[in-house]
Amino acid sequence: MSVVGEREDQLRALTVICTYDSLDKIEGTQHTGYQVPPFDLAIMDEAHRIAGRSDKKWAVINDPQRILADRRLYMTATPRSFAAPDLAGSADIFRPRQRGSSPPGLDAAANSMDNEAVYGKKVFEYPLAQAITDGVAADYRIVVPTVTDTELRDLLNLPAPGTSTSDQAGPQDALRTTALHLAVLNAMAEHSMRRVLLFFHLVEDATRFARELGHTLRRLRRAAPQSFPGLDPEVFVVHGNHTSDERAEIFARFASSPCAILTNAKVIAEGIDIPSVDAVVFADPTSSIVRCVQGLGRGLRLDVSGKTASLIVPVYIPPGADDEDILGTAYEPVWAITTALASRDHRILERLPNKANRLPTETSRIIQHRWHFDFTVRPERIARAMDLISFNPRGPLSRSRREGLTADQAFHDAHGHLDVPTDHTDTVGYELGRFITAMRDAHNADRLDAGFAAELDALGMIWDKHQAAWRARLTAAADYHRIHGHLAAPSTTPLGAFLAEQRSLATHHRRGEARAADLAAIDPHWKLPYGADWHRKYHLLRAHLTAGNDPTALTTDTTLGTVKIGSWLARQLTQWNKIDPGQQQLLTALDLTPETNPLTPRRTRRTFEQTVQLLELFLHSEGRAPTARETITVDGETAQIGPWLAKARTKRRAGQLPAEHDTLLATLFEGDWTSESAEPVVLM
Repeated sequence: MSVVGEREDQLRALTVICTYDSLDKIEGTQHTGYQVPPFDLAIMDEAHRIAGRSDKKWAVINDPQRILADRRLYMTATPRSFAAPDLAGSADIFRPRQRGSSPPGLDAAANSMDNEAVYGKKVFEYPLAQAITDGVAADYRIVVPTVTDTELRDLLNLPAPGTSTSDQAGPQDALRTTALHLAVLNAMAEHSMRRVLLFFHLVEDATRFARELGHTLRRLRRAAPQSFPGLDPEVFVVHGNHTSDERAEIFARFASSPCAILTNAKVIAEGIDIPSVDAVVFADPTSSIVRCVQGLGRGLRLDVSGKTASLIVPVYIPPGADDEDILGTAYEPVWAITTALASRDHRILERLPNKANRLPTETSRIIQHRWHFDFTVRPERIARAMDLISFNPRGPLSRSRREGLTADQAFHDAHGHLDVPTDHTDTVGYELGRFITAMRDAHNADRLDAGFAAELDALGMIWDKHQAAWRARLTAAADYHRIHGHLAAPSTTPLGAFLAEQRSLATHHRRGEARAADLAAIDPHWKLPYGADWHRKYHLLRAHLTAGNDPTALTTDTTLGTVKIGSWLARQLTQWNKIDPGQQQLLTALDLTPETNPLTPRRTRRTFEQTVQLLELFLHSEGRAPTARETITVDGETAQIGPWLAKARTKRRAGQLPAEHDTLLATLFEGDWTSESAEPVVLM
């Protein structure tokens, strides 16, 4: 046996490479009768394999009495932590109660990789998000192509479900395989993908996909010849029965193909190197952190600068399901996979929307960049779905929380609040009122999970029944203010009576600051400091001007509806120094001040004698009488001189013109001035 040492017959250094399965050989050698010194350093690659129950075979490497080493270094891309709920367990909308602990030797948390007593302090971490930022790894997006049962049957000219006796388990499995074909082809065509890797649970499924893809393409093109033009991928499958040479040949052909799909079932994992791919597809639901991160890693390898890899999670929408309900059962595979990825990329799980149900701009931008559905989904809706995946999305209790939040969101979208009547049942039969009541009771009993409470808070959940009534009144007040611009509702109405009571309480200092602030947030002048009538008329005028009406068109005679707004405004401007400074400020905001007074005085009616003078001016300048439609402009003012003369002639013929007016006009014409051909007197 060789010995490590400084003598000439000894080894200067020794490196031992072994598998975790061979640790018993290392242990046996170190505990023989020979003096075997401990290793200076033991390096554990893919160290997540040894985490978990401490009685597992590979965990022996953590025991310093069995494997002797002065230092231990653990390396992994997917550290396993057991402090959080197990992804294989069910979620609960209520906070779990303490239970008896497992025996220390068998507790998975005792061998969790965040247990410093076992694994020591973390000396270096290089997050995936940082690697993407540094350009070491490609960025990625999550593509969710959806295929509905109806769409698939239409494309393939298949009968509707229930109308054919052939709808048995076998044909249904084939239909789902075809749906997967269509989803992958859709994603490849839409996002210009040339090299795609698919992961399945079973070799049989991976082989079936590869074998039947060509048949699906032919059927699609028979029904629609223009389906996926130019898209004819080569399809390869690799499995555990292939030799290393066969596998290498498949990888080489896959790499050299201009457009190819490679399917596998758990073969391409740790230690298996493959050519760069554009996209990774998880064909079956999985919540395995290791599988998801290792699978995605195949797509993040850089081959060209600026590459964006795609993680494709196909969704098959069964008959009767809503294809845009991203919290529905059909989308469970999406959130299961996202749960796993969230443990390695903090950017997936961004913060909740704020109380206004809005995300910060940067967070919204990241979500829009990261997620690609076949239809428009607001970033806030995606963020809410991602926050729901902190537990296993396939768990039965998680499903109840998802259904509840879906109904909450729909109600909020329709009404703008969550003031839900206790007996409310939505259009799909969900008892939302009962759900809200249960959540409120659980919260008051301090049994509601904090994360789920935050989800409800983001939608404006009202936890207190009295607060719920207050919020309902506030909603009515906000609606009234949106329509009228003020809160001077008539006291004969329920809202007006409520507001009058609040103003009375505030006057007598019996209205709490928080509730006063709620009303002030709707209208800072909710107390009507200048009187209800003044506020109503002011906002009536404000709305009139805001609508685009010209303020210079206002006169003291202007009325809006039944309100004499012109005379009201005239009083404000003529008594400017007597009104409150706050009133002056509000009117100034409308550019209504004594200096900018738009009210024009009522025009003084022109006398008959003055009009005769205008006619004389016309005769002098034109040398003829005006026709029935002619005008004359003097000092910027236009007079209808032709129509006026025609009217005077009519009155003269009817005997209705006063004699003095007749005399004035007769002096301007030769002969009968009422004649259309009358000539003007030559003026000296």
